[in-house]
Amino acid sequence: MQLCREGFLANGIGDGNTELYIQNYIDSLASSLAITIRNYAIEEDLPNDETTWDKKIEMLKTSNEIFRLIYGDNLMYYHAFAAMNHWLISTYLIAQGKTNETLDEIEKMCDHTLASDRSYEKDHGKHFTSIFTDKIIYPEIGSFYEPTEHNQCYYNFDWLNATRYDGIRNHERFRKVVNALKEKAR
Repeated sequence: MQLCREGFLANGIGDGNTELYIQNYIDSLASSLAITIRNYAIEEDLPNDETTWDKKIEMLKTSNEIFRLIYGDNLMYYHAFAAMNHWLISTYLIAQGKTNETLDEIEKMCDHTLASDRSYEKDHGKHFTSIFTDKIIYPEIGSFYEPTEHNQCYYNFDWLNATRYDGIRNHERFRKVVNALKEKAR
């Protein structure tokens, strides 16, 4: 990746856009790293049983920490990626019987899901706010990061229909998340 176009541009080419090129390179590297770490956690070659769940949870938390470190609190379309990580963490926690921790992750998933959909509706053409990415603009509608048929609330609401959550389905915190997502799903 060091020898890619973005890497060379980040070294400066004398056109006055070096800061933007550096931020684009940081964006490419950070998002690729965070997504690759997430993909590593769910890779089928890594056993999916109690011997790996803590390791997978740590990987997914690290992925979210990369998003937070590079993009700050306003992740814009990366909120969808953080939401997925929190949901995945919840799947391992529920398997371990950790109800409160599962609910914490589901609530975080919901917060990021709602933020992702708000960002989709309001942030096109706006700059990210982190010092590492404040020259980068949320692309106009029709970009790679856009939902295809439905919004994130729709998809993430669907994730919570899995039978793994039957034991907490009637919990007030779970119902609150389900209702929040269902209300905004389209």
